[in-house]
Amino acid sequence: MSHTILGKLALQHRSDKGVWSFALDGDRPGLVHGYTKFYDAIFSSRRTEPLNVLDIGSDDGATFMWNDYWVNSQLYVVHHPRRNFDPRQEKRITSISLDVEDENALSDYLEGCGVKFDIVIYDTYHSPIREIRTLMKVLPFVKVGFQYIIEKVETAGNCEIAEFFK
Repeated sequence: MSHTILGKLALQHRSDKGVWSFALDGDRPGLVHGYTKFYDAIFSSRRTEPLNVLDIGSDDGATFMWNDYWVNSQLYVVHHPRRNFDPRQEKRITSISLDVEDENALSDYLEGCGVKFDIVIYDTYHSPIREIRTLMKVLPFVKVGFQYIIEKVETAGNCEIAEFFK
């Protein structure tokens, strides 16, 4: 079986986005979602472009996977405050810990970045209404033709969505 560059980077950085399982605590396999095969199909043609990429809610493994994948891009990462994240500074990574549900925190952060985003990857609260709220906050900060990816779309909140659009 052939594995993508992104899949290999996911394994290297222990990201759950990959297709390979990795051992945690010595013998317990890690959870994997297999997104890298889809991401590689979507993003491979843009891999060397100078992009502004916003990653909302990913863990350290995904952050460093993306950093190694998009070799000429600036990566902006929003970590959830309950998650620990590696504070090491990478030249092309700007990261902050905040709750995207906070009324103004995400918008204030994005405004402070001073850029428009080409790609946004959302991987935090997996509730349709929260996904829509975050999208609405992000829209003023994206370029025309941007790509917006939501991981793990849940359908349990369909009633919330109907209520949101009333």
